[in-house]
Amino acid sequence: MNFMKNFSNSYHKFVLGLEQINEAAARCPEQFILDIENTFRKEINDVADYILSQEKKCKIVMLSGPSGSGKTTASHKIKEALEKRGSGAAIISLDDFYRDRSLVPVLPDGTIDFESIDALDVKEIKKCISDLLNTGICDMPKFDFITKKPAKEKIHVELKDDEIAIIEGIHGLNPIFTNDLPNEGIVRVYISVKQGISDYNGLVIRNRSIRLVRRLTRDYDKRKSDVKATLSMWNNVCRGQDLYIYPFKRTSDRTINSIHIYELGVLRNKAISMLQQIKEGSPLFKNALALISSLERFYPIDESLVPKDSLIREFIGGGNY
Repeated sequence: MNFMKNFSNSYHKFVLGLEQINEAAARCPEQFILDIENTFRKEINDVADYILSQEKKCKIVMLSGPSGSGKTTASHKIKEALEKRGSGAAIISLDDFYRDRSLVPVLPDGTIDFESIDALDVKEIKKCISDLLNTGICDMPKFDFITKKPAKEKIHVELKDDEIAIIEGIHGLNPIFTNDLPNEGIVRVYISVKQGISDYNGLVIRNRSIRLVRRLTRDYDKRKSDVKATLSMWNNVCRGQDLYIYPFKRTSDRTINSIHIYELGVLRNKAISMLQQIKEGSPLFKNALALISSLERFYPIDESLVPKDSLIREFIGGGNY
């Protein structure tokens, strides 16, 4: 496998700094949001065009990215773009391949290591990908997040002649799933927040922290997760990214920059309110205070202006997907 692909596949990078972002947010937020959404839509369309341009028809798209990148929304948007071009897609989440929690590795402190590749049923994933490539059909597991075990029933996936399977998850680019299969018929896509935001004096917030703010907001609203729990697990999430995701990002055929440079104006109010729950004396206080200081520098934007099909809706709720 070529581990240097990513040097030749580019992505859109914004050059606006904090001052310009805040000016646009204050003066014309609707148009600002529309322009950013159109830019992201073009990135998605470019990926769809690449998928359909393959000399040998693509049957599998492996979509990977670290936590808070927007993989779920990107999968749906790629599917819609393919459908508009006369193709179609079935979306498969690697989360359905989690093993029984009693079989998942644990960290030295006794907590479950959900970031590990060994948290997934690797053998079953390889079988499903192979079946989809060879026959277009597979019966895949469904994970029950209530019982924390694979459900008894299977999910039947059957691709039509013009359909593609989009397989998304943090481990989507790990070669362990596809190293025994021909590269033809597989397209690999990497998505992440590829840049931070700076002002004239330097970095205001790094890209990894933007993803943390996204996850804080999403977990609190959608998963009723306590802000302390999300902050506490973040170091292990980042450790997992460094071990299991970043080593393979350069093997992607296409890279998507999921930053929406207006987003911190939308996320700031909820995130600041949550972070203020961390009181002085907590081991999390210093990190929470640093995030608050960064977020307070962004001009607020009403979340009602965010389109229902926006990737940012994955984190604030109220979206189409």
